[in-house]
Amino acid sequence: LDFVDENELYCLIDGKWHKFNKSYIDFLKEEVDSIDFKEQEEVIDKTEQEFNKRKGKEGFINCDRLNETLYNKYKVEKVDLYKDKILYFVKFGTPQKMNYVVDQAINTVKLLQNNQSKIQINNEEKDVETICLWLIFNRKQKIRKLSELKSLIFHMKLADWKRLVQNARYKPLIYVSYKSNV
Repeated sequence: LDFVDENELYCLIDGKWHKFNKSYIDFLKEEVDSIDFKEQEEVIDKTEQEFNKRKGKEGFINCDRLNETLYNKYKVEKVDLYKDKILYFVKFGTPQKMNYVVDQAINTVKLLQNNQSKIQINNEEKDVETICLWLIFNRKQKIRKLSELKSLIFHMKLADWKRLVQNARYKPLIYVSYKSNV
């Protein structure tokens, strides 16, 4: 939850209010806007599952809802789509709802980075060079920069995601699409 008064910016994180100064906000804006960001086609699909199925027919490997069990007790959905050495993490909605997909991508990168896991699809290990968040927004107004999204927590998550992906020696990439029926 973000709150702005005339001079201060506050954010509720894990039940505690935090106050942020302008230099931190400027830093986040620069970090978020430095992520490679590409607008993609308008989306007619009603759900993520429909979108992933359609992409599966267009040359992507659809991994949506394929869970892997780690240590015989943790179920993990590592990726939604795969194509050409790129892992795609897909989410429909608002920036607040997109936080989940950032966490999913971070978890997968950490698993790969710690050699706890490999990306195996159809019993074949896949090479990975790029980690892509494919964000599909329910909005009419298009963004020119990621910092135009009005969620401090989302900006913080994107900055953390970018740093982690780069530290793991992958390329961070964000695709943005818009729902056509909004």
